[in-house]
Amino acid sequence: MQTGDFTITGVSSSANYSSFSDGTATLEDGEALTADDAGTNNVLIEKTLAESNDLSVGDTFKLTDSDGENKVTVTVKGIYSTTESASGIAAQVSMLNPVNTIYSYYTLANTLSGNTDEDTVDSAIYTLSEPSKVTAFTKAAEKVIDTDTYDLTTDDQLYQSMITPLENVSSFAKNIVILVAVAGIIILTLIVMLMIRERRYEIGVLLSMGESRAKMIFQFFTEMFVTMLIALVIATFTGNIVGNVVGNQLLSQETTTSQTDTQTQQGANNQQGNQNGGPGGGGQMGGFNTAVQGSTEIDDLNITVQPKEVAILAGLGLVISFFSILLSSFGILRLNPKKILIG
Repeated sequence: MQTGDFTITGVSSSANYSSFSDGTATLEDGEALTADDAGTNNVLIEKTLAESNDLSVGDTFKLTDSDGENKVTVTVKGIYSTTESASGIAAQVSMLNPVNTIYSYYTLANTLSGNTDEDTVDSAIYTLSEPSKVTAFTKAAEKVIDTDTYDLTTDDQLYQSMITPLENVSSFAKNIVILVAVAGIIILTLIVMLMIRERRYEIGVLLSMGESRAKMIFQFFTEMFVTMLIALVIATFTGNIVGNVVGNQLLSQETTTSQTDTQTQQGANNQQGNQNGGPGGGGQMGGFNTAVQGSTEIDDLNITVQPKEVAILAGLGLVISFFSILLSSFGILRLNPKKILIG
């Protein structure tokens, strides 16, 4: 069996192909492959390959299939770079080296493979804008695809791997909000309690003059509300700065933890594979793994404070202030004015 030096990957749109959409491959020069390239011999080649052969955008070179039967002259439409790397046997086999991957429109790939049917493809990959649409898309696709002949699979593993650190940060942030709310009620209650005790005489005089206890509570709440408004304005303008600093720090910690867990799991899997590959073991040829970095991790957050969050914060502040006032004033306002003034 003869093997070639290059891998020809036929696509309908290079920008939507997984390597380019997930950031593994990046177009450095020229233009991407689109539907306008159907029936043409335009290709995208890797930057290292272009430099080694002194090729640039617009140059042409010949490709021959592994059997030496089909020869085509292709034109370099674009040059891309890749972050993928090869290891083991993959590093020794030219066609498995990521830098030797050439992208073309799938019609050219069919020509080189000897397939004359223009509508033949090995796989069709659809990228959805939102993971929540996967189920609806699958149900719609099953109505038009013969699932007995063709396989229809969904994979959101890339999305899940990227979103996991964010979900951990979100869960931690919710716990912090609950903790701050409870602590805020306790601390604010103690502060208001001290304030009310310092104003016992004022409270007694006002109550003896006929002021209702409800008005007294409303007065305390109004004073607290004005203070809360000032704090809310400050929090609104500083929320973006503080939120980005704290959020990115938490995300960095979660990402580091996820990487450590992944490396530990991979080490355990490799050790298990080596044990299985020993004498008498079934084993697998681990040398064919290409150590491809298939996804980029989310390492930066852009946090913005929206009016909805400000409204929620204001509501939470009102609830905390109201309960603090009630708890603090209950001990004094339940007494009559005479006892308050004497005490």
